Amino acid sequence: MSRESAQLSLESSLTYLTSNFASYNYRANKTIVEWLKNRPAELIGKEISSNFTSLKQSLTSIQEQRPNDIQS
Repeated sequence: MSRESAQLSLESSLTYLTSNFASYNYRANKTIVEWLKNRPAELIGKEISSNFTSLKQSLTSIQEQRPNDIQS
């Protein structure tokens, strides 16, 4: 395999992995949002034993870690 062919193969693999990762994240986030829609509002602020003291704080942390260009 030539160096150019190997480079193209690597780029194709990285594109494939990135695409699958993004697709998985979209489906996982959609599943979480749908689950949350069917729960009482009190659940969001309820104290839990975790790194964050509530589900709301956990979700806020996730939102803050998203790149600015994809925030809605």
